[in-house]
Amino acid sequence: MVGAGHTRLIVLRGNSASGKSSVAAGLREWYRSLDLLPGGAETVIGADSGLAATVDRILRETGLADLPPLDC
Repeated sequence: MVGAGHTRLIVLRGNSASGKSSVAAGLREWYRSLDLLPGGAETVIGADSGLAATVDRILRETGLADLPPLDC
């Protein structure tokens, strides 16, 4: 993990040749439940939210749902 304060970069690596990895153990040690940025800059989307509902929510909350579709 690299970074300080409000910026973090996490690099995940595993040893697939041996089938063993310390990634999960490292993340368990680092993880803090609901470690959100101050000021409400983040929104928690629960695991019970389906894909379509999650995408719809993100589009609505960012204002993208009101934009016309792109011509590709």
